Amino acid sequence: SLIASGIVTFISSVFLLSSNEIKDMISLWQIKSIYKTKSEMNSKANNYLENAKTKIDIIAIGMTNYISARGDVLKEKSQNGVKIRIISCKSNEMLLQREKDEAVNITRNPTGKLKEEVLDLYKWVDNLKFAGCDISLRFHDTYPGFSYLRIDDHIFWGPNLPLKKSQQNIAFEFYLYR
Repeated sequence: SLIASGIVTFISSVFLLSSNEIKDMISLWQIKSIYKTKSEMNSKANNYLENAKTKIDIIAIGMTNYISARGDVLKEKSQNGVKIRIISCKSNEMLLQREKDEAVNITRNPTGKLKEEVLDLYKWVDNLKFAGCDISLRFHDTYPGFSYLRIDDHIFWGPNLPLKKSQQNIAFEFYLYR
């Protein structure tokens, strides 16, 4: 009976700890949603993007798919006074390693596609700046281990895990209460 009581106490304490951690995440961190994939998160983020009023911050690599799908909205928002800031990776070594990390077929050699996507992002931002948009692009020397999107007071965050394409990783939504 002593062993059974110990097991029940252990399981109860683990459950209570987990419940308290979940409550902390919700109340202190203001977590709104957890998405199985960033792809699932996109519809919610796109709604916020349509209604963006002041700022959009992004940490990503080339943003090729995002620009294809939402580039016109980003341009319009920027022309209407929404400040857009983007951070990307400039290290060719890191970008090649990420291509290897995402490859399901380990024997496949990296093609330099991510580097091309970063260059395309640079050109896209440069064209928008030339058109008078309030957009900035900064580069970091390391590959970000996560993706980050802030639209006004809504934050979307998710890891970039090895052997998974970015859009197939889990994502979290937070809200900044003021």
